[in-house]
Amino acid sequence: MSLLLLALSGSAVAQPSPLPAVRVGVLLPSERGGEIDSYLAVRAAERTLLPGLRGMQIEPVYAEGGTTRADTSAGLRQLIAEGVHAVICCQTGESALAAQEFAGQLPILSLAAPPALDAQDSELLLMQPDELSTGRALALAASAVGQAAALLTVADHGEDARTAGARAGSIEAGIPLVEAVAYEPGASALTPEALLAAASGANVILLWTDPEDTLRALRALDARGYEESVVLPFASVPQTRGGPRLTGLNDVMVLAPPIALANELPPAHPNRRALDRFMEALRDSYRGYPATLDGAVAFDALGVITDAAQYALAYGVPPSSTASFRLALRDSLNSSARYEGAAGTYGNRAGRGFTALPEGLVPSIVQGGRLVPLE
Repeated sequence: MSLLLLALSGSAVAQPSPLPAVRVGVLLPSERGGEIDSYLAVRAAERTLLPGLRGMQIEPVYAEGGTTRADTSAGLRQLIAEGVHAVICCQTGESALAAQEFAGQLPILSLAAPPALDAQDSELLLMQPDELSTGRALALAASAVGQAAALLTVADHGEDARTAGARAGSIEAGIPLVEAVAYEPGASALTPEALLAAASGANVILLWTDPEDTLRALRALDARGYEESVVLPFASVPQTRGGPRLTGLNDVMVLAPPIALANELPPAHPNRRALDRFMEALRDSYRGYPATLDGAVAFDALGVITDAAQYALAYGVPPSSTASFRLALRDSLNSSARYEGAAGTYGNRAGRGFTALPEGLVPSIVQGGRLVPLE
């Protein structure tokens, strides 16, 4: 009997002890009545993505915040003090701006981008395309339907970044950007700006506007006799709680995230599997709750960190060495393979490290009140 106990005891001792959990802070608003799509999506991802992991544990650590500078700064201080290895954060540009001050301490995956002028030197890991990625995607889409492009945008704090993104993208795509026109915010008529763009000789216009100005800009172009192609980023499409409002956008090309094409994306598309996984997780967790872009981005964020953590553990750095593992996790995010998600595609972009990639946007055309992918 004693020998049997000894043998059993020896067997128990011989079992490898599990690694400490990789702790992921989640700084998002969770109170009912607010914008909680992102929070609910992370909860759904926790139930769906984490139980099947092998050889590692992911422990989400939740805190309230991610909307204002004050609640973001307070929440990040709390999570860093609790020893998390990375954070999913930031539902607003204001929140992202506050998070920049902490991004050198650990990886912060931001669901929103900081204001354009503040984004260039940011260490935040962006889960939505910035101006450079969007400009590149717009120019590549334009090169497929035209020979010369013009930009029509709004003269706000992001004008320079959008213009630079469009110019850089046009050089890469090999399509000249022959004009860049900006209208004043709140302008009731865009007549002179539309005339400049329409008369520029471009046969495709990159319409990078505020959503509330998009239909007015299209009407102004139509009034100037412009009948060629128009390309919009998804952020310029008017939105409702149920999704994009496409009335008045017929035949306009839109660069859409996969989630906006939930019923249209082909089965063979590289993001289709992730999109189905998100839709199923949301349906199983919250029956009848709408699938939104904000939710899809947050769902993707936990998947991105989970994948990166597996690579970071392969470096041999244990999560118990918090500072070292934060560095290993950042290195992993900046160098690991692409992650194809429900809201886009993420990975390393030369010279910038981890970000949302322009390849994650799907060129689509508005037909009959719905988005139809061109791929």
